[in-house]
Amino acid sequence: MTATGVWIVLLLGGIVVLAWPLAALLPGRADRPVPTDLATFLAAVCVPAAATPVLLYPLDLEVLPVLVADYVVLHLLVYGAIALAILRFRGARFGPAPLLPALALIIYGLGAFGLALDRYAASFVPHVERIPIVLALACGAVPFMLSDGLVTEGGRARLWRRLVARVAFLASLGLAVALDFERLFFLVMILPVILLFFLTFGTMGRWVGRRTGAPAAASAALGVILAWALGVSFPLIAQ
Repeated sequence: MTATGVWIVLLLGGIVVLAWPLAALLPGRADRPVPTDLATFLAAVCVPAAATPVLLYPLDLEVLPVLVADYVVLHLLVYGAIALAILRFRGARFGPAPLLPALALIIYGLGAFGLALDRYAASFVPHVERIPIVLALACGAVPFMLSDGLVTEGGRARLWRRLVARVAFLASLGLAVALDFERLFFLVMILPVILLFFLTFGTMGRWVGRRTGAPAAASAALGVILAWALGVSFPLIAQ
């Protein structure tokens, strides 16, 4: 890594770390999500991870003008819907969803971190033609992140649970590729984007959710940011 690369990593890492004291400025609540029992957690993680690729295997949509974006929207949507249905059936509740924490996370994530990333590392500001792609991805990313917020208890779950939830989702994408390698091979290219998203934006979202006691707000904001990050990553090539 060059000297310039080291400074860029330090800059972006500093922006992430700065989110911790800034989150402390948000209105706090003593509430915390009720922890899900082990059976509910495993069902909400494993069932959508295994079922989503199988359910979507027969479908072949070509609506969005980018590689595999149509599939990603559906995968996120179906995955999140199945997980939320299981959690709802098992009695899980999100609690309040105030607007301020969500707006603060979106503005800081896309503004401070996103603009720095766009300026010094990689393109992160979408062109006009990518806006519909981001909006379409948000239709799947928001429900997915809401389900993720529930299974990880708004960032308060034990580390192993958070890791299992992440690995299950990545394994689900891997299963989709294995079932239809020729058509979905380009899903592999978004795996680093998702990993970096959870390491950076996911960390900031966890701090906001824990401080405000409003994991729904933080999760919805993370869904918007995930849609943005994926929308600017796909090659803009007609299928």
